[in-house]
Amino acid sequence: MTLSVNAQRSLVYNLMLKHPLPWHIEFGWTAEVVDACGATVIKCMHADEAGEIVTLASELDVALKQAREEFEDMIDDGDF
Repeated sequence: MTLSVNAQRSLVYNLMLKHPLPWHIEFGWTAEVVDACGATVIKCMHADEAGEIVTLASELDVALKQAREEFEDMIDDGDF
């Protein structure tokens, strides 16, 4: 089963709400995605899957920060 891009983003976004960025990967029996506090976010069987999760979280973080800045600019300009 393959998840849609929107489903993938929703899952990672919900993980981001509970686990502070930046995330990194630690290798053992599995590839574990670990948050900034050292807590395991998710365990993956393959390193490439863990890497995709970290990349998606980073991309979502950038997009959310950009959207927030644009919204704040709209408020400052009185466009909202």
